[in-house]
Amino acid sequence: MKKFIILSLMIISGCKPEVKNEVISKITSDKAENTHIPPEFQGGYKAFYRHVHKSVMVAKTEEPGDYALHMKFVIEQDGSFSNIKAIRNSTPDSLGLVEKATDAIKNYPKCKPAEINGKPVKEDYILPLYISH
Repeated sequence: MKKFIILSLMIISGCKPEVKNEVISKITSDKAENTHIPPEFQGGYKAFYRHVHKSVMVAKTEEPGDYALHMKFVIEQDGSFSNIKAIRNSTPDSLGLVEKATDAIKNYPKCKPAEINGKPVKEDYILPLYISH
């Protein structure tokens, strides 16, 4: 019964099974051609993370606690950083951690930008920071 329903839907829609398979294989091959290479930070991701985290840790004051800070930014086609902002922030404003993280990202050396099919592209990036003191 199920085979009949599926076959009848294909006949009603005018879609032949072999045409459908051609479309699927074209979509699959198009996806394979779009090769994405993520951005590469100078010194690697760990060095970038340590740099920003260390800059944020310097800003600690007398307000102990566990905080989360997620910084969103764009890595431009030339490897520079732009549109830096906090998208999630559980830190008190008095700690100044958002400003410290923003400055640390802004002042980091340019990175190798992301690439699609060998061409540099802009890419949004989110850096989660967890601070406990």
